[in-house]
Amino acid sequence: MIPETSAGPVLADASRKLGIAIVVIKLRQESREEYERSFAEMVGEHRIDAVLISDQGEALAYRHLIVGLAQKNRLPTMCAAADFVDVGGLMAYAADPEAVFRAVAGTVHQILAGAKPETIPVVQPTKFELSINRNTADALGLVVPPALLAAADRVIE
Repeated sequence: MIPETSAGPVLADASRKLGIAIVVIKLRQESREEYERSFAEMVGEHRIDAVLISDQGEALAYRHLIVGLAQKNRLPTMCAAADFVDVGGLMAYAADPEAVFRAVAGTVHQILAGAKPETIPVVQPTKFELSINRNTADALGLVVPPALLAAADRVIE
């Protein structure tokens, strides 16, 4: 098990309750070689069963590489952006991007209209989307429960 500071208290608490061991592999830099090294470490040294992709923006830029490495190593991926599912990631649960962009536009409008940024309330996403790539599930030999498919906002066939 990992310390709370490595994965965040919510993830660490959930993993303890579910009896799941979490391995955090941090990148030293954003590069193709570093992603290849981290996947080699995942399947070699740690022998992991699945990958939770960080919600950091840099990971999105490398989504094709990350998904390719996951597929090559037959690792299911849970991602924080539907863009990963579009290129072959297994599933994503993420804030609705349209709602996020509308909130950002509203904040920019307020600032341009003269509001001081410190007076504008922070807006948290309230709508989330579940996306599942059924082709990826089939390729990995995974059966996605019908209830999960029914709950998904988007299923890629």
